Formats: sequence, structure tokens, C-alpha cells
Amino acid sequence: GGLAMQKLLLVLVAGLLGAVGTGVAYTVTHMDVPPNVTGQYVEVRSATVFAGGCHVNAEADLQGRRALMGFHLEEGRWCEMNLAGVEMAAAVVSDGNLSDGGARRSVVYIDESVTGQKRAEALAWLKGVYGDSLGEVELVISAPVSVDREGGRFSIQVADVLSVEGSSLPDLECCTMPESVWYEPLVPAEDAVVGNSSRCRFEGAGSLAAWSYEDQNNAFVGGFDDRACVPAAAQVCDVPPACCEVPSRVAALAPTAGQ
Repeated sequence: GGLAMQKLLLVLVAGLLGAVGTGVAYTVTHMDVPPNVTGQYVEVRSATVFAGGCHVNAEADLQGRRALMGFHLEEGRWCEMNLAGVEMAAAVVSDGNLSDGGARRSVVYIDESVTGQKRAEALAWLKGVYGDSLGEVELVISAPVSVDREGGRFSIQVADVLSVEGSSLPDLECCTMPESVWYEPLVPAEDAVVGNSSRCRFEGAGSLAAWSYEDQNNAFVGGFDDRACVPAAAQVCDVPPACCEVPSRVAALAPTAGQ
């Protein structure tokens, strides 16, 4: 019995070594070390997110259908691609208030310095992890993108088509009066605080119309960590050919700058 067991172990080891030697991959990287991208997140809505109930109810039906999202990726990998330093933004719209969970459409902007495979993987990360927040991505456009958060100040800038500036509420009132916070960020954000946007402007793209909404408590600002979405992310990254998207599909959604 002992000799037979030793022979069986030798056969299994030899088979494993032979498979590795012939190029058969036993990939466990994504499961052992799941994709984990962290950074800063800024979101503004076309509705007030911190106010009295009467004010919020007056906006709920006809406003709150649009949002602008900004991502500054500080560290992390997706499908072995280092995404540190990537900056992206998105404009999102729904036919009803975004909190109602209806169908959404979006336009995504990726900083023009991000090219080639890194651009494809950055897009795949965004859609793979936060695709539900974006809904149907109509366009993916290369443009100068800047997403900043320093102290209480925050901003999103995409060329001359999208502009956000603001600061977090004084004394972090949203923390001392949580009953006046009426929505949740579209992306799970760590220690998210409410901000006031002195300027929020989008010039429109694709089927998404232009809109602006100024000097309102309509922003969420915080850090993001996609570990909350790791099960889905690991699956997207671990099952061919979805690592992370079929290249032809990425190319179809990747118009060049100016288009």
C-alpha cells in the first residue's frame, strides 16, 4: 500500500511538471492575489445630496438623473497591468433619479497619456468592477483628464467638456447630521464626505445632453478600494478570453481624440 501510494505521488508530480514544461498554465495568481486597485474618487450629482427633506423631495422626480464621476488610480494592478497614475472620468445619465436603479448610459474619458494595452486594461477594470454604475458605455474618449483631491478641495477637469470644482462641507456636517444625507455614492467610497461644488459643468457627448449645477451640496468625495468587488473582478480577470476584454471590443469603443 505504501509503495503504491509513493508511485501515485511520483506520477502526479511528473504529470504536473510535464504540463508546466509544455506550456499548460496552472494560474492561481488572480485567486491568490485578487485585483486590488485603490485611489481617490469624486462624484457630483444633478441633485442636492445633503439638505432638508423638503428641498430633496422637490428635486427627486425631475432632477438627480445625471452624475459626473472622477477616478484617480493611486496603485494596483488589473490582469498584471500596473494602473497606478491612471486618471479617468465618466458622465452618467438615467431616465429617472439615479437612486431608482433604472437603466443608465455613460461616456467615459481616459487621460490621453494612457495608451495601448494599458488603456485597454484601464477601461476593462472600470467596466469590469463598476460597470453597474456606468450602465451602457456609449463612447470611450481619450482627452486630457485631471482628478484632484487635496485637503478639502476637489476637482475634475476633462479638456473643455467637463469641469468640477468644490470643497467638502465645513466641519464635515454630513458626519454630524447623517440624517440629512439622502443618497449613496454610485461607487462604494471609503470615508465618503459630502462636498459643495462651486462649479459643475458638462458640455454633452453622444446621447448625453449638457447640464450644469452650481453652488450646491451635490458631491461625494472619498477613497475607493475595489476589494469590495473582488469576487466579480477576479472572475472577469481569471476566465479567458475576458482578461480583460476581447481586443476587438475594446477597439470598437475607443475613438481617437477629437472624435
